[in-house]
Amino acid sequence: MTKHRHDAILDAARDIVREEGSNSLSIRKVAKRAGVSVGAVQYYYDSVAQLLDAVTDPWHDQLSAIVQVTMADFPSVESPRQRLLDMCVEIYRSALDHEQLLRTRHLETMRRRELTPRRADQADGWSQRGAALAAARLGGSPASWTRLFLAIEMLIVGFALSDRIDEDQEALEAFLRDAIDGMARGVFSNLD
Repeated sequence: MTKHRHDAILDAARDIVREEGSNSLSIRKVAKRAGVSVGAVQYYYDSVAQLLDAVTDPWHDQLSAIVQVTMADFPSVESPRQRLLDMCVEIYRSALDHEQLLRTRHLETMRRRELTPRRADQADGWSQRGAALAAARLGGSPASWTRLFLAIEMLIVGFALSDRIDEDQEALEAFLRDAIDGMARGVFSNLD
């Protein structure tokens, strides 16, 4: 199969998700839109879940990079609290860039509490490593950090999808920093 055909399949899947939501995605619909056979789509993707993973990979890859850079910096930064806040704003900006994916796949996944096995393993790994690192560096238990990270994720996604998105981004980011900082201080009194 050619790279062009694979790109056409992914483009068709992205368009369907963007226009109709991920629940409307089917191998047959992607094949028709891409102008290829059902077998051509199945050559690359065994299931709709695999196809959705491929569509959302850019968002997840960007999140992974942000988290990995933060974790790598974390032990040596002067202000771990500030670095965590910076990471949250980076994730928020990434969420704005991928708003349509959030509106479809991410929100549906969060609502149903389902992830494909590959995504679940990735998310668990990030969460566990990040929580353990934060607990070791800043105190508190990994379980408390995991709950805080989940609350922060919900806040970031909510902000990225809010109807206030057209307002002053600098002011929204400042509010987001204050909200996350307040949540973290509420959980961990020794965060300074």
